[in-house]
Amino acid sequence: MTEYDRDIYWYWFVNIRGTGTRTQRKLLERFGHPSLLYEASLRESPLILEDGREFPPEGTGGLRLAEEGLRRLGEEGVRFIHWESDEYPRRFRSLYDPPYGFYLRGDLPDPARPAAAIVGTRNPTAYGRGMAAAFASELAAAGIAIISGMAGGVDAEAHRACLEAGGQTLGILGGGIDSMYPRCNWDLYLDMYRQGGIMSEYNLGVANKPGLFPMRNRLISGMADAVLVVEAGEKSGSLITADQGMEQGRDIYAVPGRVRDRMSRGCNRLIAQGAYLADSPEDMIRSLYSSCSSCPEDVFPLTTGKGLPENYPNLPADCRKILDLLDESDPVSFSDLLYRTGMDFSSLQGCLVDMEMSSLIIQVRQNLYIKKTIGKLM
Repeated sequence: MTEYDRDIYWYWFVNIRGTGTRTQRKLLERFGHPSLLYEASLRESPLILEDGREFPPEGTGGLRLAEEGLRRLGEEGVRFIHWESDEYPRRFRSLYDPPYGFYLRGDLPDPARPAAAIVGTRNPTAYGRGMAAAFASELAAAGIAIISGMAGGVDAEAHRACLEAGGQTLGILGGGIDSMYPRCNWDLYLDMYRQGGIMSEYNLGVANKPGLFPMRNRLISGMADAVLVVEAGEKSGSLITADQGMEQGRDIYAVPGRVRDRMSRGCNRLIAQGAYLADSPEDMIRSLYSSCSSCPEDVFPLTTGKGLPENYPNLPADCRKILDLLDESDPVSFSDLLYRTGMDFSSLQGCLVDMEMSSLIIQVRQNLYIKKTIGKLM
């Protein structure tokens, strides 16, 4: 299958009406690849899913419509990135509900560097604006990418300060890739995709809706190694991002505020619940560079080995099965492992991510894996 064919099938797959990431994951677990789902839907009409629902081909659009959609994206200067794309972020592969396709204007941050999400209220105080800009500027100057949601207030301050410091920044939208909310951020939007990147899980023409923002927030935290909340009220959407970051295993930081300040209640509560108190960009920079799981070893020296003892006594049975099938020089593909292990899509994906982060295996190219020897773990 050519790269263009894969683009078409994945575009068709993520644009099936009425399916979210959980349904998409179940479909991939059953069929293995969008192309196999498409062929099955043509053979059996309607295709009956395991939960009893019908999956009619006419409700999904065809490959011709997918080709037209990809062509329109190209005309609009938008790239479609999917699970099998070389650009697909490694950080997303460890998420429980990753986006199997998304839309991008500009560029993604350098995956070989740490990334920090900076989020907060849309109506910050002068203190909140100053803290957002100060942290973003110093983190960016240290080579740390800044991720945020392009909203007004803290988000916009963080993006602008990062650009002014010459850093990499990525804005993740809560509507279609061509949407802009608030409209006052239009100039920032243009600067972002010219000097950074704009990303969305939603296609052209999808309007901003409140229900889309919590889903967007999981990508803001998922794209980062740490989440910094600058100012947030008790019911701020930024706290959703922090909660999702905790579930994803990200470090959570919060800028402290005055006890009686309404816009600091969310941050102070996060600190009381165990978030790191962010009183110094320098401390955050040091922590990010010492614990960034997405950064390869040639970016900064690891202080401790990540490998397990040679006999891997604590390695789960499924991961041990994978390791036994891998060689130190001849790569094995994801699809081969899927067939030879008999595991489902999600379980295999989770094991590979865990083993890669533990330096037991190396992904030499997209979906191609080799075993890493013990001698290289330290």
